[in-house]
Amino acid sequence: MKVIRNLAFISAACLAFSGTVPVLPAVSAAAAEESVTAADACGEQVSWKLEDGTLTVFGKGEMYDYIYPPHYVTTVKGQHSEGMTPEEQAELNGISDLFGPNEVSLSLLPWGKHLDEIQKIVIEEGVTGIGQNAFSDCIAAENITIADSVTDIRYHAFSHCQRLQSLKLPKNLKTIGEYAFSQCGLYSEGIDKIDIPDGTESIGMEAFSYCTNLTSVTLPDTIQYVGVRAFDGTKWFDDKREQEQFIIEGGVLLGYGGRFKDSIVIPDGVRVIGGGALESAAHNSDDLNPVLKITVPEGVETLCDFAFCWCSTAQEITLPSTLKTIHDSAFFNCFDLKQINLPEGLNTIGYCAFGNCESLTAVTIPKSAAEIGARALIRCNQLQTVTVLNPEMIIADSPETITNGDEPAFCSYNGVIRGYAGSTAEAYAKKYGRTFKVLSEEQTAPAPSVTTGDVNCDQKIDVSDAVLLARFLTADKDAVVTEAGIQHADVDKNGKQDSDDLTMLLRFIAKKIRF
Repeated sequence: MKVIRNLAFISAACLAFSGTVPVLPAVSAAAAEESVTAADACGEQVSWKLEDGTLTVFGKGEMYDYIYPPHYVTTVKGQHSEGMTPEEQAELNGISDLFGPNEVSLSLLPWGKHLDEIQKIVIEEGVTGIGQNAFSDCIAAENITIADSVTDIRYHAFSHCQRLQSLKLPKNLKTIGEYAFSQCGLYSEGIDKIDIPDGTESIGMEAFSYCTNLTSVTLPDTIQYVGVRAFDGTKWFDDKREQEQFIIEGGVLLGYGGRFKDSIVIPDGVRVIGGGALESAAHNSDDLNPVLKITVPEGVETLCDFAFCWCSTAQEITLPSTLKTIHDSAFFNCFDLKQINLPEGLNTIGYCAFGNCESLTAVTIPKSAAEIGARALIRCNQLQTVTVLNPEMIIADSPETITNGDEPAFCSYNGVIRGYAGSTAEAYAKKYGRTFKVLSEEQTAPAPSVTTGDVNCDQKIDVSDAVLLARFLTADKDAVVTEAGIQHADVDKNGKQDSDDLTMLLRFIAKKIRF
């Protein structure tokens, strides 16, 4: 690592005097078997070579993240450098352009002077992570081959590869970062199909935005998060917005192209409300009445960033019992939202989740909630009561987390925080001068209504539910199951009722498993 640091220092000096990016020579593939400590480094144990227009990356582990100077806030040589200027960090560590365990200045991108010469990019087996900005602006690259060992493709990794014609994503991929393939394949023969592999969990903001020739996209049912405008500007998404009311792929609601009068009912089968999916939906109503009510169906587990942002006239949003995560700014600027029922089972409330919900008067955060992010309830002007039922819930340590006033600095709150004695809610209230009211043991939240497994809707789960489900599955005409009961019968939450649900229900009744 010392050699790399010295190299970085020398390279920075070259930049200072010549204003050019040094070109670092490549070495043989055998060098990747050892820790990379020479000019070919693009990761701790990852190397590169450029031959006849083909850029090959090989070795083991993750590539470096190539970052801009404002992002330098990491540690080097065990020294904590948070809050220091890049110059102070350089003086402390004796280097100028290498920071953190895996971050390098973008000015030291080894192939930086050859971006317009690279026609093909090959990531070989053994590499696991593709670094930030690593291949951005490879404007001549027509083909990218990525080995199945890669699980993580990071921020802007391949953005602006304008001539890209073919792309196959690795089968073990887990995450696709923000802008990872943005503006790829802009020309007439550009990529027209993307199949996100099974097992992928996250797609970042604008990951494939403005890949203009893209006409086919498939998402697996393993996707748990899709960022804002992930596919905006693609022919595939634009056509769907013109043709379909709800743009749904792989159980993810990606957008809304419909018109409405007073309500939106999201169809069954959706698991994830994607980033910005209903953002500004009310503005699409033209001269019709603005939306007043939005219903989110059972089975939805995740609301991604800005999912309902700017649904400013929505007065009521019904959330399902299956909801687990509310990401950042999900309800930001829902000015008219008067009430929200956060279900038991909800785990996380993100940054600014209910920011500027000016009409909210009371919020009860369920016992299941483990964390609430900074500014989650900022500028909720009419908010008078926040009840926290988890005595150990992590509350973002900021006066802006719960506020209902504009001054001073949007940090004031004249309402009441309710929670248990000795709880984190009490500690938060005392630290920031909020009025706190202690809940007695008798004031715990009412038990949640029985849903999963309650096929006959009698608020309990027993053999009678299993019998009714068995009769229903065998098409017994005398087995009457309500619409709610049919939803409750989907025990494994896969969007259908079958023998697997019956098996799980019987195991639950026998106390072999828990829902």
